[in-house]
Amino acid sequence: MLRVSLLRFVLPVLLASTISHPSDQAYAFTLSPMVVKLNSDGGTQTIKIKNPSSEPIDMQAQFFSWQESADLTALKPTNDLLVMPPIFKVEPGGEQVVRVALRNPIETEIERSYRIVVSEVPSEVQSEDGLGFNLSVSIPLFVRPKGAAAVAEWAIENEDGQTHLVLANEGNSYLKFGQITLASDNADGEVLLQLDGGYVLGGDKRSWPMDTKLTNLNAPLSVKAVSNIGPLQTTISLTDG
Repeated sequence: MLRVSLLRFVLPVLLASTISHPSDQAYAFTLSPMVVKLNSDGGTQTIKIKNPSSEPIDMQAQFFSWQESADLTALKPTNDLLVMPPIFKVEPGGEQVVRVALRNPIETEIERSYRIVVSEVPSEVQSEDGLGFNLSVSIPLFVRPKGAAAVAEWAIENEDGQTHLVLANEGNSYLKFGQITLASDNADGEVLLQLDGGYVLGGDKRSWPMDTKLTNLNAPLSVKAVSNIGPLQTTISLTDG
């Protein structure tokens, strides 16, 4: 039997993930909350998994270390966290509560970042065409030191002749941003770059290449985005890069 595993790394703004099996039976589950936060000195949080479908779903929960803000392919298994129960069945129309906690308190100055992957356990049932699907959903989990906060710093940088917009997080907590718009800060307000949302983890940074060379930019630039710490709106002087 050929089985395709679908792993969706879902941003917290998504409330649910759904996929239809080849049999046209709708299989779905929802998670709440979509972001989990633990204190570095311990504590427990709960996640609710709901099954609105008409079939039971066998599921499992796993943890991965997340160290690269934009890279969800470089996740590594970790034993830092515990989940109870790790394997469970959610009945049709039912709900399962799982509890997550640190295995041991963590001494850290910068927030630790992880992903919880909740996924269907592969079924032995084979569809008529021999194709099956498993759904997995990944949500972030942050282990926060006291006083954790994000600090956004913008810049225009030139590297090997390529101009980049740079967003650095100088704080020790995650920064989640929505769509970024970069425009000329002059009368025409020409939009130079529009980017989708994402994360910058504490102490990390992200950069995006621009088509325009730094030497061709002749006015300060205005950058706007929404974020988990409020609006990110500033004017970038070309001398900043």
